Amino acid sequence: MKQQLLVLVLAAGCVVLGAVSVMLSMREDNNPPVVSVEEIEITYAEGADYSSLLKGVSAKDSHDGDLTDRVFVDRVIPLDNGKAVVYYGVLDRDKNVGTAVRKVEYVQNIPTDTQDKKNSETSDSQDDEKDDADVDAGPDGEEEELKPDGIRPAIALTADSAQIKAGDVFDATRFVKDVVDDKDDKNTLYRHIHADGNYDVNTAGTYELRIYVSDSEGNTSDVKTFSLTVQ
Repeated sequence: MKQQLLVLVLAAGCVVLGAVSVMLSMREDNNPPVVSVEEIEITYAEGADYSSLLKGVSAKDSHDGDLTDRVFVDRVIPLDNGKAVVYYGVLDRDKNVGTAVRKVEYVQNIPTDTQDKKNSETSDSQDDEKDDADVDAGPDGEEEELKPDGIRPAIALTADSAQIKAGDVFDATRFVKDVVDDKDDKNTLYRHIHADGNYDVNTAGTYELRIYVSDSEGNTSDVKTFSLTVQ
């Protein structure tokens, strides 16, 4: 009789523990917040505070609700075409991280002496710049607009090679001029920029990479070959 009672008590304990475990797992939040970024025109000057970069940015979480006031700018990566990629982040109470990116206009602060020297050289380089513009320009003298290749996204780079010092960080998005798709917006596409290839930023050498972008339906752009030299 005592043995049967003990078995019943143990069984009841297992049931209770199982129920508690299920309840805890149901309450556990593993889903990151969703950060939404509006496509609006923003110009950011190097060294300025990040308040302007947070315009049009919001965040919501399935458990914590509205987290817009907790969104922060993680980093700003300048590109070579007068633009920069801004990385956003937000944390919910369970330490899940939501992220997003956006491209903005970027103004670099140039020291006065450097600016004066640059201005003095402007007149000498105007003819060369015109020649270069003719190469990249469309029939109306303006730069051709990047367009999707049917259902496939398209990507354009600012350069096909780069040099970094050993130990530096390599970020492929710094060399992406633009990305477009027939359905996905730029914010979505910038999360799916790929830089395939074996390279080691700590070992000197020249590495060949393949940079491309994929959309939410799995379609990929043409692959751009990129040469990375680590010095």
